[in-house]
Amino acid sequence: MFVALDCFAPPEFRPLTAPLELPDANVKCSQSRPCKELGRLFACGRPCFFGDAIEQRTRPSLWRYSSAKRSTFVVAKAQDAATSEQAINVQPRTEWLQKSFAIRPRARGCHLISREIQDALNPEIGRFRVGIAHIFLQHTSASLTINENADPTVQSDMENSLNRIVPEFGERGASLYEHDSEGSDDMPAHVKTALLGNSLTIPITSGRLNMGIWQGIWFCEHRNYGGPRRVVVTLHGEAVPS
Repeated sequence: MFVALDCFAPPEFRPLTAPLELPDANVKCSQSRPCKELGRLFACGRPCFFGDAIEQRTRPSLWRYSSAKRSTFVVAKAQDAATSEQAINVQPRTEWLQKSFAIRPRARGCHLISREIQDALNPEIGRFRVGIAHIFLQHTSASLTINENADPTVQSDMENSLNRIVPEFGERGASLYEHDSEGSDDMPAHVKTALLGNSLTIPITSGRLNMGIWQGIWFCEHRNYGGPRRVVVTLHGEAVPS
C-alpha cells in the first residue's frame, strides 16, 4: 500500500510505479522553502501536519517525491497492512526477567559452572537479543568470579593461592580468628568471599552470555561442606515477546 501525504492538504491514496528516488536539496514544497530533512519527513519552515505520528506508525525506510505534485511526499510501504501489523507485534521490547535456582553441592575449591548457569537460564535467555545478566549468589561463604575456562590446573592453583592468602590456622595450629563457632573453615570463607565477591554482571548477545573465548564462570566453594547454593539471576534487555 502506498500512502500519498501532502504537506498541507488532506492525505490521498495513489499507486506509484516511478523509480525510488530522494529529492535533491533544491526541491521546494508548496511553501517555497527548501526541505529540511532529506530522505525523511520533510518540514517546510514549520513542522508538517503528519510529522512523527506517521513515521512511528509506518516506520518507512525510503521516501518518494512525486513530480506531478511537488508538494506531495509519498511513503512507500513494502508490505501490506496485515503483514505490517504482524511485524509490529514481534518488535523487540525492553524486558525484565528474574530466575532463582540451586547450584549442586561441590567440594571445597574452584569450579567451572558456565554451562550449568546457561542451561538454567534456558529457554528464557534465548529471547534476549541484547542485554545484561546479573548473577547473584545468596551466600557469604562462597564466591563467584570469571576466570580461565580451559586448564583445570588454574582452578587448583587458585584454591591454593587463596589458602595461602587467607590461612585457616596460624603457626603450630594456632587459631587466627575470634569467630570460630561454626568451624575453623568458616571465617576464612567469609574473608575469601569478601575478596572475590558474590555477584557478576555479564552481557547478553543473541540469547547467550557473551564472554571471552577463554573466560568462564567460576563458583568458589570456601567451606569444607557447603551444600547446595542458591543463585538469583536477573535479565534485562531487548527481548522478543514470547
